[in-house]
Amino acid sequence: MLKVLTLLIPICLTGCSAQQVQEENLRRSSTSLSEQLLRENVSNNTQAKTIKNMRLEDYAKYRNANSAQRESRGVLVDNFIRGLSIGGFSIQTSDIARLSLIIFLSYYLDQLKLQIKNFKSGFLPCIIIIALMMALIIIQPDFSTALIIGSIGTIILFIAGAKVKHILISTLFAMIMSIPIVYFKPYRLARILSFFDKSDITENGYQAHQALLSLGNGGLFGVGLGNSIEKNHLLPTPHTDFIFSIIGEELGLFGGTLPLLIAFLYIFYRGIKISQKCTDPFGILLATGISINIVLYAFVNAAVATGLFPVTGLPMPMIRYGGSGLLVNMVMIGILLNISQAKKSISGGINWRSFNFA
Repeated sequence: MLKVLTLLIPICLTGCSAQQVQEENLRRSSTSLSEQLLRENVSNNTQAKTIKNMRLEDYAKYRNANSAQRESRGVLVDNFIRGLSIGGFSIQTSDIARLSLIIFLSYYLDQLKLQIKNFKSGFLPCIIIIALMMALIIIQPDFSTALIIGSIGTIILFIAGAKVKHILISTLFAMIMSIPIVYFKPYRLARILSFFDKSDITENGYQAHQALLSLGNGGLFGVGLGNSIEKNHLLPTPHTDFIFSIIGEELGLFGGTLPLLIAFLYIFYRGIKISQKCTDPFGILLATGISINIVLYAFVNAAVATGLFPVTGLPMPMIRYGGSGLLVNMVMIGILLNISQAKKSISGGINWRSFNFA
């Protein structure tokens, strides 16, 4: 019962957050355009002073001249709120949702065992839960997080022994459903189109282009800690979505980005080793799901910064600025440590090799 509540509570929170977000976004959309342009002009004047006589000066001037036009076209989406405000504190409900989904699926699949191969009684209920959580997160709107949560859930189903045929059918259905979701939101479609059109460096492709400039500016050894040029009003959200680019600029490839990715790979490796040594199916699935979650978020964020993926709002775990996300990631690491220390055993000596992938 307790494990079921771990899923129901975040679903309720995510639903409340979606409703609150829609109301808040509607209120923000009524803000005077003149006030928005005034704030943008102040920011650009500060930017021009900051980067004076630097090699990115020309681009900064261009951005200053076209900032109002970009905002009027809806390219800037920072006004969207994707959290639930409670007592002055903002909680990212999607962070709680992904942890709860991993815990619930691990417990539910442990109870189902081989029934997961049956579509109606095993696979379909899991897909419905995943789809419901994805839908609530999309409403916020946070399409990229919904895709990642769906991917994590699907991987857990595969590891638990779900039929590949069922997974492929549900994946195909999800891809078909995502077409209108992307098409009817102009900024989502613009991000995808700008990913294929690398010449668009001033409008929809601005963030991705600046992220690459930041990494290129850092080179192999970086410009020095705190000496980043891009974070001074050039690269949007340098402390959150594009923190990886700033690390690459200040510390370089060998001092920053490469060691960081190796660290996440090591966490993933240790998580898989923990799941291999675990004798409890619930612990196996839980450790594997958490490990996949951490490494997937990290490498998707790095792929966005390096131009391998379209721009998304996925965070770099334990690195980017944020409270609830950091807390949830720390909880995940704590669960992994708990599983590694637990000396559980069940009859039959079941371990990770007992799962049937056929």
